[in-house]
Amino acid sequence: MLKTQIELRSKQSVNVTDLLPDTDYMITVDAVNDAGRGHRANMTVRTNEEEPQAAPADVTVSGPQKTSLNVSWSLVGPRPGQVTYNVSLTPYGEAPAKSYLVYGYTNTSLVASGLEEYWNYTVTVSARTGVGMAKISPSTPSFRTLPAAPGRVSNFEIIVAKNRSDDYRKLTAEWKAPSLLDRNSVIKEYVLTLNVTTDGLTTSKNIKKISDDGSPVYSHVFDVLPETMYTFTVYAVNTEINEQDGEPTTKNVTAPAGVPKVVVDEINAPVVKPITQEQNTITLNITEQFMLDETNGEIKRTALIGCRQDKCTSEFEVHRKSAIWQISDIDSMAKWKTASANDYTPWRITRNNWWPKGTSGRRRRNVGNSITTFTVGSETCTQDNDYCNGPLAADTSYIFVVVACTGGGCLLSKDYGPYRTKAVPDDKSNVGMIVGIVVGCSAALIIIIIVIVFLRRRRSKKPTTHFSGGDIDILEEKVVKNRPIRLSEFNTYLATMKRDSNLKFSSEYEDLKTLSPKFSTDASDMEENRPKNRYINIIPFDSTRVKLSTDGNDDSDYINANFLPGYNSPREYIGCQGPLAATVDDMWRMIWEQNVSIIVMLTLCTEGNKNKCEQYWPDTVNEPKQYGEVVVEVTSRSTINHYDLRMMKISNGKQKRELKHFHFLTWHDYKADVHHNVMLNFISRVRESMRPPDSNKPTLVHCSAGVGRTGTYIAVDHLMQFIRDHDYEEQIDIFDLVLKLRHNRSHMVQTEQQYIFIHECVKEMLDEKMKAHDNLYANVGGDDNLYANTQQESLYENTFTGKTREEKTEL
Repeated sequence: MLKTQIELRSKQSVNVTDLLPDTDYMITVDAVNDAGRGHRANMTVRTNEEEPQAAPADVTVSGPQKTSLNVSWSLVGPRPGQVTYNVSLTPYGEAPAKSYLVYGYTNTSLVASGLEEYWNYTVTVSARTGVGMAKISPSTPSFRTLPAAPGRVSNFEIIVAKNRSDDYRKLTAEWKAPSLLDRNSVIKEYVLTLNVTTDGLTTSKNIKKISDDGSPVYSHVFDVLPETMYTFTVYAVNTEINEQDGEPTTKNVTAPAGVPKVVVDEINAPVVKPITQEQNTITLNITEQFMLDETNGEIKRTALIGCRQDKCTSEFEVHRKSAIWQISDIDSMAKWKTASANDYTPWRITRNNWWPKGTSGRRRRNVGNSITTFTVGSETCTQDNDYCNGPLAADTSYIFVVVACTGGGCLLSKDYGPYRTKAVPDDKSNVGMIVGIVVGCSAALIIIIIVIVFLRRRRSKKPTTHFSGGDIDILEEKVVKNRPIRLSEFNTYLATMKRDSNLKFSSEYEDLKTLSPKFSTDASDMEENRPKNRYINIIPFDSTRVKLSTDGNDDSDYINANFLPGYNSPREYIGCQGPLAATVDDMWRMIWEQNVSIIVMLTLCTEGNKNKCEQYWPDTVNEPKQYGEVVVEVTSRSTINHYDLRMMKISNGKQKRELKHFHFLTWHDYKADVHHNVMLNFISRVRESMRPPDSNKPTLVHCSAGVGRTGTYIAVDHLMQFIRDHDYEEQIDIFDLVLKLRHNRSHMVQTEQQYIFIHECVKEMLDEKMKAHDNLYANVGGDDNLYANTQQESLYENTFTGKTREEKTEL
């Protein structure tokens, strides 16, 4: 194409303008005269590149996908040369920036790939040639890629029990949200799945957790069985229209076994009791319950360990507290031959199969109270390579310890003994003299006891009746059952009763025990029902026990609970023991069948490292848990002074009910930390919460055994209503009230101190009633401060005064 034609007349050079950059031009020069054109000279020349005249314009983003965007643009002005475009995508947050090079002036579009899902980007485009770069285009508005399925959650771990105080029947799954780059959307929720296969049957459980940007860690606690493998899987779910499950993360965990739980109250129920002691043997009664509980794992080894008293070291105590023994430690203990040669240093007495129930491999949930009789020293040992129950040395004291082991460690009983074998008889001893001394001392002791009893009975000034029978006079004392007290005279009466270190209270409490009935307890004695009793001596009377509905099934109707009379009806209360792990379902079955709407709990689940009551409600608010056929949900929990109040919803099939759970927190076993005003306020609040139809349903009251604290609470509640409704000229009979409770459930109001405490509460209520009466006439106000005194008379549970002894089962 002819760009220009210039006629030169005298010049030898010319400047050509308005050419395009980076373009080839052919220059032709020839001379022209009148005769025509001369020889033509040709030359090709290329113009230089220039910088782009302006930044790219019309930058447009379109067609976003999960990991890509379409970008297009234009370049203002003529082609400046060999153009290279730089397309830059700047992300929000921690995602890496992206940059793309596009070559060629006319290539003005790009598919930007490799982006993060559901992420915001801004776009700029710049153009450059070999000689320079123009300005960068302005940033576009933010554009977001499309959402995708979330990536893996982060920090997913399963927290297992490790310490002795941990609960080995629980595992905690814990995780955090996926990293920002892996979320790929807004997370709606997390789905946590547990799978377990037992006996060829796979069970699954799904838990959903709502996403919460304010929660750094998500967790859920599962009930598990020790030594069972569980598969946990967790993934996130996004919030978009088409919900997508995220990438799952899976962990396989075997729930560990722990040291067996302490299920025997060794203070009140010794594991080992001596029966007979001979020269070379000692026969013991061993409580099987100590070796049966498999809450923390299967019992894989049990053993009886012995040592001579002066050869026992402190190692037993060390292994109870810190350096936990393992099964291998028990298996490697010294045998009888080694121990007997070293004056009976600690040795393992029993073989692995000495007690088949402990090594059967069967998981036993019910804890029984059976006794195994075992004679130490009954075998003749001939081989060195096996455990043998060889003979003991005569006239020697021994200590014995029972051991139960799971795969997680061993539980040791307390030291029992010293128990001494008999000495070898001395032929030269004066047997006759010894027998005479023993008989004489025994006779004297019997006479002293008779005199003391006779004098004590006379001091009580109770009427007696004499009967003549041949040459013997029989003294029969009539114990008075009714002991009314006028309310107006109560304070004087109480002061009289408390003289001489509560001597009259001691006598009256003895009478209470004398008159307490011993009705039949056949149901509790049945073999299948014995494991359902927390304490072997606290069992329900057949005549008043609560019977569970069997609906024609083979299920037992037995539960350790009795109907008890109250101020308003003969079945105003149900008194029961704190449930065992194996009887929690039965307790909820009873609550449902008896239409209970208020529960009063007077014990902690654990007191002094001892299990007093199995927790029978869910740990977490608004997370229902099923117990048998009853589903229980705690809808709210509040702590008020000395008690927790839980509001619960319970359902059975389509039927639903509401229930109040009052949990008193400061009435501990063997402690004197209950003040009259605290207890009276608590009882008053429970009574005030009753609204029709609650008042027509039985109130369930329990502690651990369901007799001590339970009986005291019911007696004070009854008397509070009586005092409220009667004037000072009326009479109350606390003795008869407690006796009536004992006609329905044994051991109600279990200690003398509790019996005194009831009387002191009555005095407190009468004093407050009088204050309220005086204030009313003094125009001061009502009874808003009822029971607000600061006296700190304390209740001691399960104490022994030396005057009398009653079973010291936990209250």
